[in-house]
Amino acid sequence: MLFGFLAILIILAIMVIPSYYKQCEKGQRIAENIIAFRATVRSVQPLSKINEPTILAHFDPRFALELDIDSACPDSQIIQSGDRVILAIHSPSKLFLREDPVGKTFLFRAEKNQNGQVLKFANLTAKVQIK
Repeated sequence: MLFGFLAILIILAIMVIPSYYKQCEKGQRIAENIIAFRATVRSVQPLSKINEPTILAHFDPRFALELDIDSACPDSQIIQSGDRVILAIHSPSKLFLREDPVGKTFLFRAEKNQNGQVLKFANLTAKVQIK
């Protein structure tokens, strides 16, 4: 039962992420709290080894995901093309479905929540970008 539910969530993520990105590339509006971005994974490390600022992307982060941002939609002060960002995530194996992400480009989608200077992401999803 749980496997079937997870399979449905994976299928929905595969269908939804590219559609958000395509909408934004075409200049169509997407929800203000949604950000979609294309990024290449530089590294995945235990969060305890990172001394740089991170963007919280899970309530129980354990890993640091270092990304080179290729493009972001909508382009904003939060994430812009050419930025290097570090996301604090819970599980790389769940986010990338057990695939080794380092050196690969993905389409990401997240709900952003900014309270003053603190930026958090929720419901982060990733889909491998075929070049």
